[in-house]
Amino acid sequence: MRSQSNLQPPTSNSVMPDEAATLPAALAGLRLALAIVFVLAVPIVLISTNVRWLTEDRALYLEGFTRYGAGARTGLSPAQLEQVAAAFITYFQGPPGRMDVQVELGGQHRPLFNERELAHMEDVQSLVRGFHTLQLVGGGVLLAIILVGFALWRRSFLGPLGWMALGGAGLTLGVLALAGALSVLDFQSLFTRFHLLSFRNDLWMLDPSRDYLIMLFPLGFWLDATLRLAFLAAVEAALVGAAGLGLLKLQQLMPPS
Repeated sequence: MRSQSNLQPPTSNSVMPDEAATLPAALAGLRLALAIVFVLAVPIVLISTNVRWLTEDRALYLEGFTRYGAGARTGLSPAQLEQVAAAFITYFQGPPGRMDVQVELGGQHRPLFNERELAHMEDVQSLVRGFHTLQLVGGGVLLAIILVGFALWRRSFLGPLGWMALGGAGLTLGVLALAGALSVLDFQSLFTRFHLLSFRNDLWMLDPSRDYLIMLFPLGFWLDATLRLAFLAAVEAALVGAAGLGLLKLQQLMPPS
């Protein structure tokens, strides 16, 4: 006969899976996942933000045109070069489409760029718009992580958020240091690899003797722009790291909950 006790239904004191232990483990896993995504998103947001700023920075265009003699190369006047700079900014800010820059050159009113250059600029605009999307999506992800973190962990999330900010800043500085070193050592190779990875065609291979895109934007222009981007992103990463240290300090000063 089976004992009567074996027939009794489980009571509240019976051994059951420890749900109280499972929940903290799940939250710890979630916090780790959020931390990884946050750290990866920081360099994406900072770099894409600066790409957007620089493609819309009138001073960058005009300084580059002056430094690398765009007027002498192209035959365009300073006023025309200002119009060209404005046309690029408008193009990158606008919807997808074909670029149209008309100039007076050699006594004729004509398009500045030929068909190959215009086709390449459509690819460039698509690439720049991709960076715009990365900026917006990455920024949204960072904001969502911060909101979810404080919703779940309240003020105890300050410390983890500080470490996430430090991790994102460190990763950004590491990526920038590598890119900066490669730029200084062999920018030509880095420039070529970037184009091979970014474009599915060879439209970017232009002739500096007749194609105005190369006359306006020689290799030196892109080296300057790359180093400026790296500098700006590094400063911003340092600020993110400083904010992370501030959050850690604030966590230490707050009384235990």
